[in-house]
Amino acid sequence: MPMEGNRVIPDSRKGLARIGRGEEGLIHFQWLGRSLNIVEDDQIVFPDEAIFEKVNQSSGRVYILKFHMND
Repeated sequence: MPMEGNRVIPDSRKGLARIGRGEEGLIHFQWLGRSLNIVEDDQIVFPDEAIFEKVNQSSGRVYILKFHMND
């Protein structure tokens, strides 16, 4: 979901969130767009650096990857 000012705007494209260990042994959180089936975003997540949780303010399937270091 892209940000516009202090709000997030829904991205209606279908995709896949994937968490896995890369060849280098690091944990990756990836977003793949289903239309092209390519990785559009790849974040390396270190232990205890971030949490992935459901956004309770939404009635739909909205989740957030929240890093402890950033707002």
